[in-house]
Amino acid sequence: MYPAGVIDRRLFNETNRLLMAKNAIIGANADVIMLQEVQNDWLEEIKLALGNTYDLAIYKEHEPIFQPSAFLRINIKQGLGNAIFFKPRRLTLLDTRDFLTTSSGNRVVFATFEMAQVNRPPITFVNSQLEKGILGIGTRLFQVNSIHQITKMIKKDLEQRFSLEFEPQVVWGGDFNTLSDMQTYARMSNLGYSNVFDVLKLPTPNNYYGSLVFPHPISYVFVPTQSVQRKLIEIAYSFVNNE
Repeated sequence: MYPAGVIDRRLFNETNRLLMAKNAIIGANADVIMLQEVQNDWLEEIKLALGNTYDLAIYKEHEPIFQPSAFLRINIKQGLGNAIFFKPRRLTLLDTRDFLTTSSGNRVVFATFEMAQVNRPPITFVNSQLEKGILGIGTRLFQVNSIHQITKMIKKDLEQRFSLEFEPQVVWGGDFNTLSDMQTYARMSNLGYSNVFDVLKLPTPNNYYGSLVFPHPISYVFVPTQSVQRKLIEIAYSFVNNE
């Protein structure tokens, strides 16, 4: 991830891109990693780099009709898909799902985990790749609405199937192909989601592709606004009581 406005010319080289992607993923040391438009040959390279620290929860390729940008895909010979990795020592995988979101082949993947700590709700991670381009605005709005409804159905099904004590929380990340002042971003807010970086009062970083051809953030991580508010209240309460 890069600050907005930065164009890193080294990323024009595919070997450099793969190496820098692996280094960035390992360096983040995240409990969960969500990747979009991953070539399946790159996926194998990333799995080797992550070793035994991470397990692959799910990887699903987009349909063959899906057309990524040709700018970085001149030599592509492999399929593209979305992937979710996780640290098995920190999380237990409960469930995975995937759905097509449009007739153009975009696929969204879901992975739900239980945390190692007791009395914590499960977390459903939603990893989406939305329609690209100016003409895709209407499709992106349709995708966001559809994924939101699918997520609600998944949560309800998980509660019943696993007799969960707590409703699963949601972390929804991915390539939204939209700026923060556009309709799709506003729709996420209307549906009750907040950009994690806004909550943390940090600038939203850019992705590798954006750093090459479009130096403005179009990838985000969203969480339910109510959950964020509750967590901020908990933190504030804890801070006050520890004064």
